Amino acid sequence: AEAAKEVKTLITASVDRVRVGSEQVHRTGETMQDIVTGIQRVADIVGEIAEASREQSRGLEQINLAVANLDDVTQQNAALVEEAAAASAALQDQSLLDDASFILAVKADLDEVEAKRLGLVAAAEPAEPKAKAAATVASPADARFYMPEESTFQTRVWVAFAASEAIWGSDYPAVQATMGRLVQAMVPYTRVNVLCHEDDEALARQLCGERNTHFVHAEMDDIWLRDTGGVFVQDEQGGLGLVDFNFNGWGDKQEHSHDARVAALVGRQTDAYYLQSELIGEGGGIEVDGNGTAIMTESSWINSNRNPGLTKAQVEAELKANLGLRKIIWLPGIKGKDITDAHVDFYARFVRPGVVVINMDNDPDSYDYKVTRQHLAILQQATDADGNKLELHQLPPPLGGRDNKFSRSPDFAAGYINYLPINGAVIAPQFGDARADRHCRDLLARLYPGRKIVQIDIDPVAAGGGGIHCITLHQPA
Repeated sequence: AEAAKEVKTLITASVDRVRVGSEQVHRTGETMQDIVTGIQRVADIVGEIAEASREQSRGLEQINLAVANLDDVTQQNAALVEEAAAASAALQDQSLLDDASFILAVKADLDEVEAKRLGLVAAAEPAEPKAKAAATVASPADARFYMPEESTFQTRVWVAFAASEAIWGSDYPAVQATMGRLVQAMVPYTRVNVLCHEDDEALARQLCGERNTHFVHAEMDDIWLRDTGGVFVQDEQGGLGLVDFNFNGWGDKQEHSHDARVAALVGRQTDAYYLQSELIGEGGGIEVDGNGTAIMTESSWINSNRNPGLTKAQVEAELKANLGLRKIIWLPGIKGKDITDAHVDFYARFVRPGVVVINMDNDPDSYDYKVTRQHLAILQQATDADGNKLELHQLPPPLGGRDNKFSRSPDFAAGYINYLPINGAVIAPQFGDARADRHCRDLLARLYPGRKIVQIDIDPVAAGGGGIHCITLHQPA
């Protein structure tokens, strides 16, 4: 316990020194990102400690090793803070951060991490290791869970390195390369857990790299982890839960015998409370502000291929109970035009409570031309759970771009709105339309100040009808 207190004191002192320096020096983004990465590593080591406490055979020996690693990371963070201080001496008239609020938020995150670490260490000796049940841990009857807003601090992002020739044909190597490119874009900012088939681990390591990554063997059918991996929620004490929405291949449109079990696997890996919904649906069909409001499409939830016999009121009541919601803003969407029946993550995204980015298709030949205008009209009149009007920002797809076999696919999903906010960055697509790519980058930079906008080519994945958000699953801190 004394050692834990010393660790917390060191980290707190380091953060406070950076906060003082923030009043006089300019952004040193890379240095601060290294600090955030160090903090992420602290959170990862806490996970190692939790794993050690669950595995009785390793017991305190593993915990002591993890604590030693934590000491090493703390020393590395101290060195990074010294580097930031040196930068402050050289740049007297500039500001390290936009303001000190980010550092204070990081300090709060560290306090929470340290509290969890202390609890794990204290409980390690007397506690019996918890058996890993087939469907993870049952939720306590009195726990109340809610789904946090996506841009809040995350412990890691999950992806599925699972493209197969059976589904993707001869394009599957290009899809695997795109998955690797995506992971490489994320790891400077966040830990990434890569689900992969055992036989594919060597290739996954080659393409994704081994920096800030962790590889987990899993049987899967495809790459769409946003839909197959469940939805992370939290209780009022910050405890982690995972809602399994009983994936059925978007209404039995695709083989899913393995993917139907991925959510339970993710739950076991994270030791999350397992919450099985009465509904069938997907994570890409859910968009929340973290404060009780959600936006969803009727086409993907009020649909006989997922929830036959249920009324809209019944579906809404279960979603509110599963996700801690007070209000759902329903958009019509459109059935049968894509495999998801118009998931909301291609139409409307919360930036934060009260602020929404909307897809506005300006191609009159696209079926989404009419659909996106219907959605705009609804959202212009909508209010959130607290009665506040929404601030809307339009993010249209490109009208031009690269011409290749992927972009010529009838399923090609050229949507910028399917971006992913992570710690310190926003990962977004670029399609080779210079003007549209730049508008996406500039808008996201305004909406997510202090985060780097990283755009990557995802054409092979887009040819399958999805985007970056569709193939990732963020785990909240």
